[in-house]
Amino acid sequence: MSIMDIFSPDTDTIDISGLDTLISFSRYQPHHQDNFFTGLLLAEDLMSHKGVTLYTNGTTITPDRIARLVEIHDMYPSFEFEFKIKRSPELISKFKQEIITKLAKLLAFRSKYKIYTKFFGENKKEILSYFDNFFIDEARILTVYKMKFLTDASPLKNSMLFFNHSLSMAMFAYALVHTDEIKKVAPFSQEEINELVSAALFYSFGATNQTDTILKEEPDNRKEIYNDVIRTSPDLVKDLNPTPRTLEAMKFASDYNFDVLDFVKKEDKTCLMANIITISDIFLQTESGLFEVRKKISHIIDGLNIRAIRSKLNNTVVKALTIALHFKDIFDFYEEMEMLKNLCQFEGGNHGLPYPLTGFKSPTLFVCKNHKNLCEYYEKSLKAVTVVTPLEDLPQGKYARCTIATQKLLDFYRGHYGEIKEDFRKSEKAKPAPSA
Repeated sequence: MSIMDIFSPDTDTIDISGLDTLISFSRYQPHHQDNFFTGLLLAEDLMSHKGVTLYTNGTTITPDRIARLVEIHDMYPSFEFEFKIKRSPELISKFKQEIITKLAKLLAFRSKYKIYTKFFGENKKEILSYFDNFFIDEARILTVYKMKFLTDASPLKNSMLFFNHSLSMAMFAYALVHTDEIKKVAPFSQEEINELVSAALFYSFGATNQTDTILKEEPDNRKEIYNDVIRTSPDLVKDLNPTPRTLEAMKFASDYNFDVLDFVKKEDKTCLMANIITISDIFLQTESGLFEVRKKISHIIDGLNIRAIRSKLNNTVVKALTIALHFKDIFDFYEEMEMLKNLCQFEGGNHGLPYPLTGFKSPTLFVCKNHKNLCEYYEKSLKAVTVVTPLEDLPQGKYARCTIATQKLLDFYRGHYGEIKEDFRKSEKAKPAPSA
């Protein structure tokens, strides 16, 4: 039996062979006792090498008692203690407190920044109160603490980022489902909120369970491994008896990484949950630099909006996050661009297409994708774009500008998006030139 079974809701006791194993598991350090597991109990009498009872069933394992066992072991090094251990209510309470404390630290860190004021800062007490109730369930506490223990025990740098990611996913899911944009589409009951938060929290359990495997890979391969292992997450939480909707939302969200996008445009409760998880995962990975260089939040939001208008992400959830983080101008910009795509009425209409859609080099012109050179807004004198590699609906070739849509877009751009564009221009200018 593994010492990890101490975190299994179905296991009342575990066997630990050897004093060194107990020392490691209990985090015993003679001169540093702050992290000691205060709450492990003996599940049966502990006997000496001569069959004498050292500690009786129900005795709490303390640093002083381990120190005594170390002295005995030093005198009789060939003797190995065999421990049968059980959890105490005190230990469960300690686990819960450590989880809530970690959540509070993550929340406090984000609340310091103006961008998160509306999303988290104004609701900090409500969020912590929710999670305090959410973690009443002992099995849930044990499972989440196992995730923490696994990342704590890893000797590899950045392992804790994976546990932080899971907690942040849960907080983002809770905050998103309370935005006006989500409420308008589908108000969630308390039970449904719990299902969503559970799905978000345990979505990346497969990754925390294999943190070392991921981090030992070359950086370029880590995200691929992450995408593979999170598909195991539903099996890892089966002891919690998750609802079918929770499991299905987790599955949809993990399938997204393999280009299964059927749920993206749907907004029934299960699909909406999966979309919230997917968008939170993308945002948080990029914000924390989990697999790549960290990006400015404004750049991340811009990228999410681009993917939303390409039907690669759910528009409602992207809008909810964009507005909650005070980037309404970005959403308005892409919403305006969608309107301009429908502006063309010539011979069936919808011939105008924004170009290019490449992140913060946001589209500053519209081209006529179908070469309608008899249209009064077709700029005959100039081929504005040469497409070498096919882009979305634009095959290779030369394209002229649609003057009506381009001008309206530029007017909007200058009025609502100039500051962000200027910020991007400066950041691009500051980048070192690529090496040959």
